[in-house]
Amino acid sequence: MQTIYQSPIGKIILKSSFGKLNELRFIDELECSMLKASKSCDSNTLLALKELDLYFNGRLKFFKCEFEILNASAFVMAIYQALLKVKYGQSTTYSALSQNAGYLRAQRACGNALNKNPLAIIIPCHRVLAKSSFGGYAQGLQRKKFLLELEKSKILQ
Repeated sequence: MQTIYQSPIGKIILKSSFGKLNELRFIDELECSMLKASKSCDSNTLLALKELDLYFNGRLKFFKCEFEILNASAFVMAIYQALLKVKYGQSTTYSALSQNAGYLRAQRACGNALNKNPLAIIIPCHRVLAKSSFGGYAQGLQRKKFLLELEKSKILQ
């Protein structure tokens, strides 16, 4: 099952199977035009859509929808689990994240794992920065900046 969500920073595709979300990423207009959205959504996808609305309105700090990471190594899962502990409005570095996941000096591999994150926003890889720069973001640097500013501004209120 797949559906499209219109966010303030672009269209997002949500894909799920067996009642669990397994993909959430931004898509461009061309890809969107080639997709067939499902006519109905399961209850978990409906929850994810509602949570995205709340998140983009600054009223949600933690997603409760169920998700599943498919075909990920133990290293990647450890990185994602450590990343889920980085709170709304906070950030970390690739180095600190890999250390928190139990892997010393694995910041480059950590960055590669985040580049393949199938659940943007829910697994908040936008919260990871390089030590001396903004770092990258598979969904686009403008989106990363928007998400960080959204979270930062809501913390200050």
